[in-house]
Amino acid sequence: GFNPQVTGVLLRVARPRYGYTVLVAAPREPIVGKSRWQYLPIHPVLVAVFPILALLASNISEVDLGAMVVPSLVAVAAALIILGLLQLVTRDIYKSALITTAGGFIFFSYMHLFDWVDLGNLLGRADWEHYFLLPIAAALFGGLVFAIIKTVKDLRPVTSILNVVMVALVVMPSLTIIQYEATSNQGKTPARADPRPSKPPGKSRTIKVKDAPDIYYIIFDRYSSAAALKRGFDFDNGDFVKKMERKGFYVAPNSRANYGATYLSLSSSLNMTYHDGLQDEKDVREILQDNEVWRFLKARGYKFTHFGSAWPATVVNRFADVNVDFYESKTDSFSRQLVETTMLDPIFKIWDRPQDRARQRLARQLRKLGTKAAQPGPKFVFAHVLMPHMPYLFDRRGRPLTEAEVATRPDKQKYLDYLIYANGQIEKLADEILANSPEPPIIVFQADEGYRSDIYNDRYKGKNSVDVHLGILNAYHLPGVDAKRVIKDSITPVNSFRVIFNTYFNARFKILKDESYIIFKNGKRTTGLKKYGSPKGR
Repeated sequence: GFNPQVTGVLLRVARPRYGYTVLVAAPREPIVGKSRWQYLPIHPVLVAVFPILALLASNISEVDLGAMVVPSLVAVAAALIILGLLQLVTRDIYKSALITTAGGFIFFSYMHLFDWVDLGNLLGRADWEHYFLLPIAAALFGGLVFAIIKTVKDLRPVTSILNVVMVALVVMPSLTIIQYEATSNQGKTPARADPRPSKPPGKSRTIKVKDAPDIYYIIFDRYSSAAALKRGFDFDNGDFVKKMERKGFYVAPNSRANYGATYLSLSSSLNMTYHDGLQDEKDVREILQDNEVWRFLKARGYKFTHFGSAWPATVVNRFADVNVDFYESKTDSFSRQLVETTMLDPIFKIWDRPQDRARQRLARQLRKLGTKAAQPGPKFVFAHVLMPHMPYLFDRRGRPLTEAEVATRPDKQKYLDYLIYANGQIEKLADEILANSPEPPIIVFQADEGYRSDIYNDRYKGKNSVDVHLGILNAYHLPGVDAKRVIKDSITPVNSFRVIFNTYFNARFKILKDESYIIFKNGKRTTGLKKYGSPKGR
């Protein structure tokens, strides 16, 4: 008899000697129905979406929601295509879905497993790790595929369980994102400086546009001050300071960062003001790009050249007259970070070694900075240089570090070696800018923060680590001015351009109290801001 509620699959038509036998396999209940919705295999799609949501949730203070749209569409489309192709081969939707989910799980979790296993220490060669883990992952996937195809068990209960588990996993980062969006500071614009240029006060000189000096503001990310290096590394950086002084620089010995994070530090120094409370990275992007320093100089006939870094917020500046971009600004940073967690990362690195590429970019950035001075001015040149910030690319003699050395050497040793290498590059850059400039330029070599140890969490971990992190390089070349008389030895970046604009452009900016703030984090989420006080000095 015919039962319309039963969907059957024709397995074989046998032709015996005196007739035909038809074998039909059919589930006792409908696959999809009002009471059987839980058997619909949706887990492959959820496995494709979950890693993207989890990555967004862990970086929600830095990344806009729109960043997940394209990766999600690509991942879901790939999962559905693979599911469809497997269905053509297996003729079993449950087996096809289970294989797709297993493959998606291994694909998206590979680099997390790689970081957790840390075979480099066991093998003694960090660059061998993927040669072991990739075959293991492939063998694991092959074994799962074989077991799934050969099974004769009813896979609907497994499908139901996987659906429930994946829905729960997807809900957790979604709630984090929703909670953040509901309670964040989005929409609040951080305070700007109050630029009030007025009549020259007394003997302050007026600079005409044709005589205006070029201004270089070059950030060497995480370069600690000499005092911090002495305290945290027992390293005397006095020779470098003396060499810079002989070139006409004043290196403020007691300078500290206003904030212990790049996004707060740079957006504060470029707007010559403190933030009005805690801000997330997304909240300060606009004023980091359309900043008060640039507005002030633009009104006085300056052109703006921006040298970007690998950090997404400073890759390019849409307000700059010239962007010097070595860091693939057209590539979405969120998508790149997502790829770096998957099995594609080691495959891409076979022919595209990121450390070698980073070294090439650094060399091009410094070389281009040195030759920029020969171009007509007046110009304001901003550069964000990720040196001695990790990744640590060179040892102190300028020899490229191998992957094994990067993986096995202590972090402090790598940092100090890279800083010593950076000293030579900074000295060379200063000589090139000064030699190529038609008129003596204003140069500020400054760090946004110093060496970062593990101090940013919900518990305060000690004064020494904080002092090392907040103490920064802060060197000024001020032509025609005795820098020691106008620059306090404890100056912080928030006052750098207030002093420069008052000195050279007859502005009347109030010099703010020099203060520093500790940022507390729980994982990647910023949880608090605490005033650390004012640096000691005159």
